[in-house]
Amino acid sequence: MEKITNRAGEKVPLTQVFQALDRRLARRPIVWETFRIRVCGRLLELCFEDRDMRDAAMRSVQSHVVQEAGTPDAVFFYWYGVSTEILPEEMTQRPGVWESRDDTGLLKVSEAQMYGVDTVRRHFYFTRQKPDTVDYAVYGHTLVGLVSRWASESDLILLHAAAVGAGGKGVLVVGRGGSGKSTFSVSCMTEGMDFVSDDYTLISASGSLRAMPIYTTVAVNPDMYARLPSLGEPSVPPDAEWCNGKLQFFIPGERFAPELEIGAVVMPVIGPDDGEPAIRPIAPGAAMVQMLHTSAIQVSRNRDAALVRQMAQRLSGLPVYEMRMSRDLKKNPAALRRFIEKEL
Repeated sequence: MEKITNRAGEKVPLTQVFQALDRRLARRPIVWETFRIRVCGRLLELCFEDRDMRDAAMRSVQSHVVQEAGTPDAVFFYWYGVSTEILPEEMTQRPGVWESRDDTGLLKVSEAQMYGVDTVRRHFYFTRQKPDTVDYAVYGHTLVGLVSRWASESDLILLHAAAVGAGGKGVLVVGRGGSGKSTFSVSCMTEGMDFVSDDYTLISASGSLRAMPIYTTVAVNPDMYARLPSLGEPSVPPDAEWCNGKLQFFIPGERFAPELEIGAVVMPVIGPDDGEPAIRPIAPGAAMVQMLHTSAIQVSRNRDAALVRQMAQRLSGLPVYEMRMSRDLKKNPAALRRFIEKEL
C-alpha cells in the first residue's frame, strides 16, 4: 500500500490529494454535464465529461432521475483521460498498478484507469483512457465500480444478482451468463411479481436483509423476447453495439419494488423439457462462491478480499435452492410465488 507524501516527504491525507485533483480538473476544458438520481433513499449527483456520456448513463437509471435541490449524499465524476494529466507528478512515476488508502479515502491507479474515493467529502472519481469502440462502463451499467465503492461507504453492498418476490418478501437469483437469471427475473416482473432487478442489486449491509433497485433497465436475449410480449418494443435499436447482443428495455419506475425482504437464494437451472418447475434445497457452497466471484469481478473489485468477506458474512445463513426451470415462462413465476408464500 503506497503512502502519499508531499515534496518534503510528509504524509498527506488523501482528501487533500483529491482537493488538489479538483483544482487540476478545474483547469481543464471540462464543463460537467450532470444529473441527479435518488437511490435507496439517497440523493446522488453524477457528473460527466460530455453530454453524450451523460445521456447514455441516464438511460440506464432514468426512472430514478430527479430534479431535487439540496446537498447530495455523494457526487460521482467520470471523464476520459489518464492519471498523469491530473495527479501530481511525483505520484505518476510509480510503475504498474498501485493503491493508497487511509482514513480519508482510497486511490487506485493503473496505466489505463484511476479510481478515487474521497470519503470526507464523499466524492467518487473514475477516469480511463478513451476506448476505441464502446464504453460499457457508461452504457448499460453506469459507473458500476464507483457505485460499489459508494455502497461500501453507505451501509450497502452491490451484488451481481437479480431480486424478485411477492408480498414484500423475496429471493436473490444468482447465476452466470446464460443460466436464465435475467429471463427468469424479467418473466417474474411481467407476471406481476415484485421486481427489484434482473442483474445488479443493492442489499443492506446491516439490519434486516433488504434488496433495493438501482438500474431501471432490463435486458433479454433475442430468442426469449418473443416469449415476453408484454415488454413491448425494445427501447434501444437492437443492433446498438453496446447492447452486447441483448435487447434493452427501459422500465417505468412504478414497476419496481422499492425494496424486498430477502429470505433465500435461488439458482435457476434450465430444464431439458417442458416439465413442471421444481425447487429443492441445495448446499450453499456452490451458489455462494458463484455469486461472490461474479459480483467481485463485475464491480471491478475481484482482488478486494475485504469486500468478498463482507458479502460472505452478510449472506451467511441464507438457505439456498436450485430451481429447475420450465420452458413455459409463465409456470416459473407461479412456482416461485407459491414457494415464497409457503416457505418464506
